[in-house]
Amino acid sequence: MEFSIPVAAEMPLIIDSWSRSFKKSPWAGCVRNCDWDAVSRGTIGELLDRSRIVVAVTPIADREEEYPGVRRVMGYSVSEPGKRCLHYLYVKMDYRGTGVGRALLDTTTHNWDGPRVYTHRTRASAGFLGSSWRHDDTYARVKQ
Repeated sequence: MEFSIPVAAEMPLIIDSWSRSFKKSPWAGCVRNCDWDAVSRGTIGELLDRSRIVVAVTPIADREEEYPGVRRVMGYSVSEPGKRCLHYLYVKMDYRGTGVGRALLDTTTHNWDGPRVYTHRTRASAGFLGSSWRHDDTYARVKQ
C-alpha cells in the first residue's frame, strides 16, 4: 500500500463514493432525493478545492504488463490539516477490516496535535474515530 495525492482519473471515484456513501448516513440532513446530487456534489467540490486529499493505492500487480503504472484506489481521506479537520475518510468494501482506514487516518493526521474535528458523520465514523474526535459540521457548511 502506498499513499499519494490522487490523479485526475481518480477524482470521479472520490466524488461519487463520498456522495453515495454519505447519502445513507442518518446525519446527512433532509435533502430531497431529486436534489441530492446537486447539493452533495456542490459541497464536496468546494471542500475538495480547499483540502488535502490522500489516496491509499496498490498497483494492479497481476495486470502490470497490460496496464503499466495503473493503480487501484483502496480508500482516501479529505482533510484540512491547518484546522485539524477531517471531512471524509472512505475505504472500498473489499479493503475494509484490513487496516487501510487506520493507515489512512494515521497518514492524514501524523502531525496533528490538539483537538480534532470531523464534519461528515456516519455510522462508521462514530465508532472508528473514537472519543478523541469531535463532530462539528460547521467547517463544511462555511465557505472559505
